[in-house]
Amino acid sequence: MIYTVVLIITLIGESIGQTIYKDNGDDNPINGLQFDIDIFHYRDVQLQKQMKNLKDQNNLIRETDDILQFQLRCKNETGTYQERRVANAQYCFMKSSFTWNAGKTKCQSLKSYLLEINSEAEQNWLMDKVSTGKWWTGGIKHPQYDDWVWDHSGNDLTYRNWYPNQPNGGKSEECMLSEDGSWHDYPCDFRFKIICERGM
Repeated sequence: MIYTVVLIITLIGESIGQTIYKDNGDDNPINGLQFDIDIFHYRDVQLQKQMKNLKDQNNLIRETDDILQFQLRCKNETGTYQERRVANAQYCFMKSSFTWNAGKTKCQSLKSYLLEINSEAEQNWLMDKVSTGKWWTGGIKHPQYDDWVWDHSGNDLTYRNWYPNQPNGGKSEECMLSEDGSWHDYPCDFRFKIICERGM
């Protein structure tokens, strides 16, 4: 058994231009066997660390590129780019008019999604930017249940800011609009401005 292990390791060593040690013809362990195995293990660990570092650097470069592309494409399409580090998100305010579905497609083309508002703090921050006007959000009526969810994440509305007596449109109004800071249900084929969001 020891002879077989020694032979295999010797062949590996010779295949990379090195002789780790040579078989001495008996079945006794060869001095230095554990030392050579430790060297292989050390080199393997070092290579794995280097590979992980390279992957981390590559991911960071890709993430930075995605952020810059979002900013650039938002501005090129006459949008206004804003970043909110507290919410760890970026926002693109598009002043062109879209139906809800067209707005969703436009946000996806920017590698983002229609706005999802998950807290009062986020709502207040956004209203500082767009305190007036009508803006589509990513809120939709669930296709199977009589409740509202965020389209992109599929999450329930943990925070709600409906205008009094809203939503009230039933099946004819199944998309959510932010109007002057409050939420309303509206027919999805109406055309309004959109806010795209990109999680960071």
